[in-house]
Amino acid sequence: MVRQPTWIPASGCDGRSSTSTKICTQRKRDTVYQEDASTVRTESGPRVVAALRNLAIGALHLAGRTDTTQATRWAARRPNDPSPSRTHIMNPNGAVMTTPDDHALLRRAIALAAKARESGNPPFGSLLSGPDGTVLAEEHNTTLTDRDITAHPELKLARWAARELDAATAAGTTMYTSCQPCGMCEAVIQRAGLRRVVFALSNEQLLDIRPGSGQPPVPQDGPALLDEVRAVVEGYYR
Repeated sequence: MVRQPTWIPASGCDGRSSTSTKICTQRKRDTVYQEDASTVRTESGPRVVAALRNLAIGALHLAGRTDTTQATRWAARRPNDPSPSRTHIMNPNGAVMTTPDDHALLRRAIALAAKARESGNPPFGSLLSGPDGTVLAEEHNTTLTDRDITAHPELKLARWAARELDAATAAGTTMYTSCQPCGMCEAVIQRAGLRRVVFALSNEQLLDIRPGSGQPPVPQDGPALLDEVRAVVEGYYR
């Protein structure tokens, strides 16, 4: 049996009805959504996933959001995944299901970003934590001092995880980063098999602070010489 979610009203809200909660959400930037993680982790099957998705979508709609992607991902979490905290921040501007513990580690990532800036590099910092919140590794941007355009902290941490952690351990880690990973870092994070990324500043918000690189997309032409290249590649995967 899936327990119904309860809304904890923000300051100044009476919480007597769903209408008052909606009004409260409009007045306040953050609203807190609470769910019983211990209950939902003991259930499995498509009907439970669908029910969880519907509950999460309802929570997002009350928070003024229409994007249901996060709700779908949350509902489909595997039962053996580390359970999230029971208290989640629902922010109508895009921050979904972050916790006070997340914020503490995000502040450490922001401090690492400040360290990068002090060393003459772009202000970006990241850390990798285990399921219990223990910091496993941390990095900051060194693209200028290393003269390496790939020296992003997220990429360095993902490479470290792939090299130093076994797959099961990596799958239980969370990366906390001062800014949302770029496309390059996102691809490496996925290949490294990390469980989750929590960021402070989104890429869209970053563009409001600084302009983009202005570099045009690089044209890619192909495929070609399929038989020749297939003879080299195919045997490796069979």
